[in-house]
This record gives sequence, structure tokens and C-alpha cells, in this order.
Amino acid sequence: MKGVSLAIETIIILILASAVLVTMLTFFNVNVDPTRDIVQSALAVNTACANYMTKAGTCEVSGLDNVDEFNRQLSLNVAKACKLANDKEGKYPSCQYEDDLNIQCLRECCSSYCSV
Repeated sequence: MKGVSLAIETIIILILASAVLVTMLTFFNVNVDPTRDIVQSALAVNTACANYMTKAGTCEVSGLDNVDEFNRQLSLNVAKACKLANDKEGKYPSCQYEDDLNIQCLRECCSSYCSV
């Protein structure tokens, strides 16, 4: 009888240990995801703003309708990254649309690159 008792106790301990492990992994995974999203959106904003400023050279987007397709794509990349960051963090209220880059959004989102 002692051999059967040991096996049942071992199975119960393994089940409890597995339950604790799953609970801990779930807890840490839930707490890490929002932080990872914020870091990824900040990286996307910095990359988009740096690319825009390297190519365009200015934060003045007036007359955006008259720019070539390459600069338009750079502008849309900034707008998309800033809208994503606004959706995740609420940091850029001027950036509501990912298909339109207005001057307030550009200056707000790329403030470290634009001298206002």
C-alpha cells in the first residue's frame, strides 16, 4: 500500500506545481505585453521621424499635396507610427488619422527632431 500512496502523492504534487507554473507564466506574460507594445510604438515613431527628417529636412508640411510620392510615403509612415503611438499611449492627440499628416501631428510627434 505504501507504494501506491507515494505515487498518488507525487501525482498531486506535480499537478499543483504545474498549476502554479501556469499561473505565474500567465501573470508575467500579461504584465509584459503592454510594456512591449509601448516600446515598439516609441521605436516606430523615432524611426519614422528620423527617416522623415533625414530625407525631407524640415517639419514644414504645408503644401503636402505638391510633394513627390517618396516624400508622401515618408509622411504617411510618420502619420501611421504617430497614430499607433497615440492609440497605445494617448501621447499625440493631434495624430488621429494614419492616412493624413498635418503640421500639428508632425511637430507634436517628432518634437525631438523639429525645432518649434
